[in-house]
Amino acid sequence: MKRKRTLFVIISCMLVLLLLAGCEQLDEQPGEENMEEDGIDTNDENGTNDENGTNEENGINNEDGDVDGNAAAADYQNGTYLGYSDANDRGYAWAEVDIQNGDINEVDLMEVTNTGQEKDYENYKYLPAVKAYQELPEQFVQADTWKVDNYSGATQSSIKFKEAVKRAMSNASGELGGVYYDGTFQGSSDPTDYGYAVALVTIKEDQIAKVNLKEIDKDGEWKNYETYDYEEAALANAEMPRRFVAKNSYDVEIFTGATQSSEAYKVAVKRALEHARKDTTEPVE
Repeated sequence: MKRKRTLFVIISCMLVLLLLAGCEQLDEQPGEENMEEDGIDTNDENGTNDENGTNEENGINNEDGDVDGNAAAADYQNGTYLGYSDANDRGYAWAEVDIQNGDINEVDLMEVTNTGQEKDYENYKYLPAVKAYQELPEQFVQADTWKVDNYSGATQSSIKFKEAVKRAMSNASGELGGVYYDGTFQGSSDPTDYGYAVALVTIKEDQIAKVNLKEIDKDGEWKNYETYDYEEAALANAEMPRRFVAKNSYDVEIFTGATQSSEAYKVAVKRALEHARKDTTEPVE
């Protein structure tokens, strides 16, 4: 009898241990947030997953200056300052940062698509990007720095917003040095009845290193110059980037026979250079 009782106790303990182990395994299963990140919408974040808690720049250009956040209040001048992130094949972000008494008082954010259109967050379908847009401004204010955590599920949006805020703060600090930030910047011309142009301008050590030009037609579609039936426009698309690089300026001669495209390219490159400027209050030459 005693032996049976001992066996019963041993079996009971084993059952309890198995139940506890099962609970721990259930606790380790992905929650809704992690499952949402694993199935991230590629229309916004291109499948990028984030640990949401790093203190690294996470792709932010480290050559933007000495602004590292949490600087002394006297380091920043009162006023409202603009900053622009690098652009990629999905667009860029800008930030307007209001500084009062040396602290971040208010932040406005916006993302711009690769076609030059500001995102309509009221109707945007990818919720993490909308939440990042809504919640990151207050996080910047509370932390009084651009160094905040990436919003879970919206890594690329977070990186762009943080870089834009960092550059606005660099402007507020007055510690600029040089004319342009290194990086790639986007600009667009004004739409006309024929469409408009989009430029991606890469800057290296205050020099235009590369220019990529595209046009969007009146129907909102990208022009394909390999099949475009107007030869001069295709030739201008190939030649104008070389002119911008050679002169290190947007102010170059138009391509004969493609006046409208040339003028649109010049405006788009000028605006990209405006976004690249460290002091956004100064005009682009």
